[in-house]
Formats: sequence, structure tokens, C-alpha cells
Amino acid sequence: MSTDPPQIHTVTAFFELSAGTWNHQYTSYILPTRGHSRGGKSTIILTPLSPQDPQLQDLLQLSPGSPSSISGLRAAWQGQQDEDTTTYQGSSLLVLLPTSSENPQGELVQQQQTPTDSSVRGRFLLGQDGVLSLQTQIGAVTCEERIWFASENLRLRTRLLQHEGGYSIASFHSEVRKLTAK
Repeated sequence: MSTDPPQIHTVTAFFELSAGTWNHQYTSYILPTRGHSRGGKSTIILTPLSPQDPQLQDLLQLSPGSPSSISGLRAAWQGQQDEDTTTYQGSSLLVLLPTSSENPQGELVQQQQTPTDSSVRGRFLLGQDGVLSLQTQIGAVTCEERIWFASENLRLRTRLLQHEGGYSIASFHSEVRKLTAK
């Protein structure tokens, strides 16, 4: 198995490589304050969805786009923050609607799987370097996230939440794939 970063040219390939169970750790810093950070760890299960998946079809009714170009990923997680013994869990659905099959950018819809099923819309871009960039905005908060593979079994993420009130939260995430014995 190669330790080089995989070559990823499509969102579908990115989601397929993401499939599996991951050990996740993160650290977040509140800026511009000094020394205020928090971290945590969780287990994340990522499942790519086919264009025919009923949840994707429901979201297609809300967004224009061709079913053949849609890519979806279901994420489920369970974990804890460093200073807390409470276990947090949840799930979400990330749907990417490319503007064309040759152009790995377009609209994103992220839906939290909660009683209200709230959704967030934004934009995505898959760069030539294989980095998936996501941008969303909820009210006064803008979120910019970058996700990439350092190797087939190591995913890295950075996230910057910027509040109109002047402060930001920067975080770094590492995800190591749980491998099963053969």
C-alpha cells in the first residue's frame, strides 16, 4: 500500500476513498484570544451514497441538478470533547451537485439528521491537488473547510469559522482509517 497521497480527480472518487470507519482527533483554537483551545476524539463512519439513494432523491427535489452528476456521503459519529465525559453522536448527509461533469465545483447541501433536518447550502471545489474545499454560511458565521488525503488511510481537515462579531475558530482534524484484519 502506497504512503503517497492518492490522485483524486472526481468528487465520486473522493467520496469512495473516504468510505470506512475513521479514528478522528481534533484541536480547535478561538482567535484572537490566547491559549483558549479545546480538542476531542470520535469515531466517524463515512458511507458514499448512490445517485438513486432515496435521501439524495429527496434533496434533488430541492435543488436543480442531474441525478447522474450528484455525489452524496453519509457521516455518522460518536465521540467526546477533552474536558467532557458526555458522549456526543450524530449524523449528516453531504450532497455535492457539480456544475458540469468536467468541472469539479458547484453547489453543496449539508443536511443534519435531526428532528428538524436542518440543511445548509454552500459551494464546493475539488482542486487539481485533490483537496476538497467547502464553503457555507449560516447567519453571521462563515465556514471554510479543506479536506485532503495525506495517504489512503490518513485524511486531514482544516476548518475556519469566522463570526461577523470579530472572532474566529480555527481547527485541525486528523482521521486515521480503522483497518480490519484479513
